Amino acid sequence: MKKNKHKLKAMGCLLPLVIAPLLFILMVFMALATTTTSGGCDLKGANNSSSADRTDSGLASDSDWTYPGSVAYNNAKKTFDDWVSKGLSGASAAGIVGWVNSEGGFAMIGRAEGHYGSSLEENSIAYGNVPVGLSYYTTEAGGGIYQFTPYTKYAPLGDPLWEDINHMNTFVAKAIIAGDWNPSHDMSGLNRSFLQMAEETDPQSATLAWNAYERGNPAYIHLDQKKADAQKAYEMFDGGSYAFNASLFASSFGLSAGGEDKPVEELPAASKKKKQNCGSKSKLSGDYAHIFDTPYTVRIYPLVNVFKSICFYRWQAYRCRCGSR
Repeated sequence: MKKNKHKLKAMGCLLPLVIAPLLFILMVFMALATTTTSGGCDLKGANNSSSADRTDSGLASDSDWTYPGSVAYNNAKKTFDDWVSKGLSGASAAGIVGWVNSEGGFAMIGRAEGHYGSSLEENSIAYGNVPVGLSYYTTEAGGGIYQFTPYTKYAPLGDPLWEDINHMNTFVAKAIIAGDWNPSHDMSGLNRSFLQMAEETDPQSATLAWNAYERGNPAYIHLDQKKADAQKAYEMFDGGSYAFNASLFASSFGLSAGGEDKPVEELPAASKKKKQNCGSKSKLSGDYAHIFDTPYTVRIYPLVNVFKSICFYRWQAYRCRCGSR
């Protein structure tokens, strides 16, 4: 009987040492199940550029580019900001937004021509949806917010770049650097250079100049809509606050304020995110990442401290209860 009591007592002493690591493992998995944001760092799935550039909601407001916070609004604003960051005036950037809105539109970045739904999987070229052109087309149909025609001149079918708005804006800028600008197609009749368009103070006039890049058939271009959209973008995004910046323009396009060419190695990225101080965090990854349908970031050190405290407490109890028999 006495031996049984000693066995029970020994088991009771060992039990806390077994439970402590199990509790620690449980706490880790509970932490993994929750996505956290700290130190001002946005995780994928929050309303940052990654999620704002996607259109996978059926909500009507997501396709309304004049509705603040909608997918279309965020994409239009990012396009405006990208061009301003390259030195263009607010009026010039608004002119581009105004033109693009009635091309591919901003509700979906990689929309395939001839596809008008709201689902990415069924309408974006990134998901393998083949653009469908008009009967008079002599090439493959277009796609993207700029309606690249044929679509293959931007990226192949199924390429994720179709849903990367920064890359798409930069692609256009690089094309202009390479000479993809024909002033004779300026629909104002002024035959402006890209530099002159970039300096523009009237968004409605700027949008007419954009056809020097687009080179669309005037018979199919609704100028009234483009001018109205350019004016709307100018007002929504406070275009009057952004004057032409010769220094930014020169560094982005290799052109001086006087229009002189200079060597250009590579266009800087349309927008660079500032590195954020996120505190001391450790990311966990591995075989179980797929279990959680969200990226995860976990603060490890607090959990370690809790574990140490539990072990210390249990060890003290063990010494008190089991140290002498």
